Amino acid sequence: VLPTRHARLSSFALGAACIVASSAARADVIEACTSSAASGQRLARAGKLHDARASFLACIRPECPAEVKAVCDGLLSTLDKLVPTLIVGARTEDGQDLIDVRVLVDGVLVLESLDGKAISVDPGPHVLRFDHGASPSVFRTVVMRETEKDRLLSVTFARPRAEPPRSEER
Repeated sequence: VLPTRHARLSSFALGAACIVASSAARADVIEACTSSAASGQRLARAGKLHDARASFLACIRPECPAEVKAVCDGLLSTLDKLVPTLIVGARTEDGQDLIDVRVLVDGVLVLESLDGKAISVDPGPHVLRFDHGASPSVFRTVVMRETEKDRLLSVTFARPRAEPPRSEER
């Protein structure tokens, strides 16, 4: 009788521990979801729309409470209308499109190669750097405005300068 009673108590203790752990895990999920929502709102007010979007995406995950998801989904929709986007391109001097161009925005790599798709950036001034093979880097400064969508920015790469022939010493 004692081993059976002990086994039942162990099962009860394990079940209770699972419920407590599940409740604690659920509380952690709820905290993470509401924290993401609050963080997204702070970032949006600070004009960091790109980071705010990431926070709102975190609080529309399936495990987040329905109320939090609904708020975050509405904020995400509003934010997506505000986030400016830029479409970058590059060509050779003779007008040929280039693909193998790296693009950095404010020193952060955003594209390894050009694909014709829009990239989102925060509103405000940005310095873009375009790198292509041995050609000198091309820099452009832009001021992106809220709601500005699909702004086209194309750069032209000069041909790399040929090394001047070296004179032979006699």
